[in-house]
Amino acid sequence: AAAAAAAAAAAHAGNKGGGKGGGSSRMAGKFGEFLPANQYRRLKRSMAKKQAGVGMYVGGQASFSSSSSSSSSSAPFPLGFQFAVCGLGSSSYKSSYQKAAHTLCELLERCGGKRVGPVGEEDEMFSGQGFELWCKQTLPLLNEEPERRRPEAREESRTLRILWQGDIHEQAARVAGEIAEKARDGGAGAGGELAVIAEPLDRFDADSLSTEEALVLVLHRPMSEEEEDGNATMSSEAWLLEHMKDCYEDERVDKTLLRDLKFGVVYIENNNRTMKDAKLLDFYMFSLSGRRILPVTRVQRTGKLSDQVQAIAQQLRRNLFPILPSLHDSSHAASDGSRSARDAAVRTSPPTPPPPASASLTDIEDVGGVEGSSKEMLSPSMRSSLEKQGYKVVGSHSGVKLCRWTKSMLRGRGGCYKHTFYGIESHRCMEATPSLACANKCVFCWRHHTNPVGTSWMWDMNEPEDILEGCFKGHYDSIRSVSRVPGVLAPRLAEAFAVRHCALSLVGEPIMYPKINRFVSLLHHNGISTYLVTNAQFPDAIRDLEPVTQLYVSIDAANPETLTKIDRPLFEDSWSRLAQSLRALKDKDCRTVYRLTLVKDKNVDDVANYAKLVALGRPHFIEIKGVTYCGTSKASEITMESVPLHSEVVQFARELVEAIRAEPSVEDEYDIASEHEHSCCILIASRRYLIGQQWHTHIDYDKFITAWRRWLETKELDVMSYIAPTPPWAVFGAEEQGFDPKEKRMSSKRSREESARLRMEAKNAKGSDLPRVDSNDMSHPQG
Repeated sequence: AAAAAAAAAAAHAGNKGGGKGGGSSRMAGKFGEFLPANQYRRLKRSMAKKQAGVGMYVGGQASFSSSSSSSSSSAPFPLGFQFAVCGLGSSSYKSSYQKAAHTLCELLERCGGKRVGPVGEEDEMFSGQGFELWCKQTLPLLNEEPERRRPEAREESRTLRILWQGDIHEQAARVAGEIAEKARDGGAGAGGELAVIAEPLDRFDADSLSTEEALVLVLHRPMSEEEEDGNATMSSEAWLLEHMKDCYEDERVDKTLLRDLKFGVVYIENNNRTMKDAKLLDFYMFSLSGRRILPVTRVQRTGKLSDQVQAIAQQLRRNLFPILPSLHDSSHAASDGSRSARDAAVRTSPPTPPPPASASLTDIEDVGGVEGSSKEMLSPSMRSSLEKQGYKVVGSHSGVKLCRWTKSMLRGRGGCYKHTFYGIESHRCMEATPSLACANKCVFCWRHHTNPVGTSWMWDMNEPEDILEGCFKGHYDSIRSVSRVPGVLAPRLAEAFAVRHCALSLVGEPIMYPKINRFVSLLHHNGISTYLVTNAQFPDAIRDLEPVTQLYVSIDAANPETLTKIDRPLFEDSWSRLAQSLRALKDKDCRTVYRLTLVKDKNVDDVANYAKLVALGRPHFIEIKGVTYCGTSKASEITMESVPLHSEVVQFARELVEAIRAEPSVEDEYDIASEHEHSCCILIASRRYLIGQQWHTHIDYDKFITAWRRWLETKELDVMSYIAPTPPWAVFGAEEQGFDPKEKRMSSKRSREESARLRMEAKNAKGSDLPRVDSNDMSHPQG
């Protein structure tokens, strides 16, 4: 069961000659013993290209050293083998090695292999840290559950779901129905009994993809339609494509999300947009470790439909139930002619290439400070990059984006940590910023540093009224686009069109905007609460800031050296600015919060100095959150090993509370008040919010607006006048761990089984209370 390097020489095929006699050619030749002739030729062409090497590691197989002329009757792979594939090469040959990697991966799956982990295809995979990280994350999976690789333990799909696009009278429904009928009629001789379910795509919940065994989608038109005003309406069909795109681009999502799913995409010849959507859907699902049981397959309108459907159904059964035992029989080799005839019955597209790489991004540090430079904050490449990440750019320097928790609560699946800690309605929250520029380049930034940076405002400035109007439009357009997503609750959808809260924390430094007070005032005048986050580099702006509902300061380090390593501030006197900002925070009338982001092995050991910083600013609350892994890049050293478990965050919070109590200058005692386990987040609160035996961390938002209007006249704000009780499920130590019981908890079958297994093991070991199970996996939202 050991994982071995199956093609070490092939990793450098270009340097060793390629073509005839090269390592890649020999590897391809081994496939030639049992693959259809046309597929074998395609593989050999891909792998014989110079400098288009493929490094492959296969569980339970030592090498592919035999030549293409080998006629051994033994199978070249063990039954039910697992494998991982990684493309290697320079950026000059990116398309070649990616095509080779994807082709090899596809054909190994057709031979009955099970892929573990994503296909490695980073530009820096060959010479940078990408290959090493891919090995660390992927190769250990080959050693997991070795008993699964034995024939008797091998897993087969028994349920196939076929989803068609459109209504029952359209051609896609007819094609799906015939595929289902012929797949059912295959009989046990084709590999086993198969339950086939055919239903329209608009009834399918995209969030349940990871729980499906096998899935085939039949498309006959583009998945998104254009409205007259040019905006795309997001139907339930488009939601599937958008959801897959979000999962692919969101570095917080596990790239093995669909490793248990076998899938195929079929499209009826219509237009180029249909073909493009089919290929994109196939690419996203494949990149999330889904296993193809069909390549992207075109059904021709001019061809005989029954023959095409029959070929698709046969290929489905062959790949759902690989007949690997026949490979061990000397009679397995069919003639090339019969194979070619069989595969010619259906025309398939070439291996799906990844989407084209985006244009190089400009990282401007002192934009506007150069003579003759543009006064626009965003360069065209920055604007394009932000829009591709889902941001609605407003004017020349602002933005808004729909939060995933907003979409979650629209469907009754739970809210964010602010819903737990402070009682916001996540589906009525708008995440926005009036300034996309920032003064830091934090190593854990979710935004991939695609926004501009600067130490002062030096760009053209839009008026607050125009920014707010643009933010409302962008937010409501985003809400409208998901209105037809399966599971959206009509009452909450109606409420979502009346924004109640605004999180000024999207990206950048909102306090840099010179007219931030006017912008906040407009929000309050509209009855909207405000949560403003700053990086503590602008103490004067903090002093001048008028009251917001809650003012956050990010504290990512307890000493100057760590601050420089983690936040990478542009200011040389960044530590002095942070200290001044905390002193300014102490004098604010509104509720104040320290936000600590924990990065293992970087900022988790200096608890005593964190306590001194608490004494400096006396915040009302302290939020402690584990860092979110956002992928590997040249700009960050953060890996999955840097992410603390929820239990580790809880332990840090307890140590911090004790350290704060040991500080003689702290008048108010602090204690842990709440937690949101899914966000790996803990709330420490001043005991002034503990009235009797009841925490009051929530906010009565109507009373806050009343208090703010009173402040306009008296310039006095009483934070205790708009407190509200914290519900029992949100209190630290509750069984729900911060998940609202009114919501529906979603988790994958694998997550539920793993949680049950861990709890059973703990019960058997201790024979008493069940411990909590850490569930920081962002790929399976539980609310």
